[in-house]
Amino acid sequence: MASFRLRTVLSSALATALASSIGIAACGGSTVTAPADGSVSGDSSVTLPDGATVLPDGATVLPDGSTVNFNGATCGLPGLVTALDKAKPAKPFDYVELRRTSVRFVDGGMEPDVSTAVASIGTKCKTATDKAACQDAINGAVSIQALFSEGGGKQVPSGLYLVVQSGDDAKTVGTREELLGFLGAIDSPEEARLLVAADGYEPLCSEGSVTQSPNGYLVIAKRNTECLNQYNGFVLNVTSAGVVTEVQKVDLTDKDAGCAVAGRRPEGYRGTPSVVREPDVLAYLAAMRSLEAASVPAFLRLADELKAHGAPIELIERAHEAARDEVRHTAGFATLRGFYGAAPCEDDDLVHPRHVRSLEDLAIENAVEGCVRETYGALVAGYQAEVAEDAPVRRLFTTVAEDEMRHAELAWDVAAWLEEKLDEAAASRVRDARSRAVRELATALANEAPSAELARRCGVPTSKAASVLLEGCRDLWAA
Repeated sequence: MASFRLRTVLSSALATALASSIGIAACGGSTVTAPADGSVSGDSSVTLPDGATVLPDGATVLPDGSTVNFNGATCGLPGLVTALDKAKPAKPFDYVELRRTSVRFVDGGMEPDVSTAVASIGTKCKTATDKAACQDAINGAVSIQALFSEGGGKQVPSGLYLVVQSGDDAKTVGTREELLGFLGAIDSPEEARLLVAADGYEPLCSEGSVTQSPNGYLVIAKRNTECLNQYNGFVLNVTSAGVVTEVQKVDLTDKDAGCAVAGRRPEGYRGTPSVVREPDVLAYLAAMRSLEAASVPAFLRLADELKAHGAPIELIERAHEAARDEVRHTAGFATLRGFYGAAPCEDDDLVHPRHVRSLEDLAIENAVEGCVRETYGALVAGYQAEVAEDAPVRRLFTTVAEDEMRHAELAWDVAAWLEEKLDEAAASRVRDARSRAVRELATALANEAPSAELARRCGVPTSKAASVLLEGCRDLWAA
């Protein structure tokens, strides 16, 4: 897509939103909803869209009459690993380690770099016949696979997996199949939690968050929505054979927090629920910082895959430049939080880029994350640069808006190059994925309105303003 057309369409959409009275007013009315932590104020219950009811104490009564409480804290991956001393794996182990290995890019591929133990349980080489050889085997069990995905933080892509040592044997567990091979039958709450974590959910560790079911366990968990600062609750059934099924999904979103959409997310990315409830502005800036940080490895992977598929050097260089932009954006939002007196955000590694994907898979991700999300994100950043009341926020978004516009241009140029390489059937599937992403984004924006403070101070679009901005992009996505 020609850069001129993209900029013309987005400029027109921005002008329409700014000219509208709904674009500047932080209006929208009040709605009684359950905050992100599941609690509600007052004595009345709140009925959620899926038919579940949130009680004043934060418990949720599902349509079948059962009660589930999503208020508890999530376990965290280190906690899940250290809890394996209560598990019943297929083979007894001496030692299990949650290991993170950073990834470096070499000649169009990836190789492991530095490995770090995140958490562990057991005693190394306790039953080994040759302890020195056993220690060498543990040290040499290195992978770049991501059994688990993480949200938030650092700009270094990495693999996150298990190292399991039993007797003289030490091996990596980096896939779901390997995890099931290690665990065997899922016959303990600890194993059920670990398995759903590998499937991208965040299991709760509160009392009663895992109960037995007729064919296994019911696990209570959370996972972020299309808005990466919002979450849904889940009741998951985990069978002894390792089949995970969603029994119930409950909307836990905080309507006052709005919908954070920015940047290009790496594969497997998911936000991490905040442990501490912060004021709206600080929580929003934390979400934006996390999203910008997540874009760094996403762009590094894009550059790597473009090179592997023989793309023009100009596209590859622009992807690397975009990654550098996102490093600056991440620092900018972190600095802004500090300006407002917030404590520094915890720096967690992100999901590492995996194998080089097919052209079609790459095209689908680029369509969703680039042509839809980045394009809309660039438009919103331009809007915030105009209407945010807080001058520091307005100045930051002025810089971010121009950078995100160039990232959107890159996405559409990559899409044009990829379309030439795909057959008509594959190209049609890419267009369908783009259309689905637009529908999902429209639904999320319609359902998540920011608080009056966020709309006023940070310029976060109200639901009506977001609708105007989104409609301004329709012609681009319909092409």
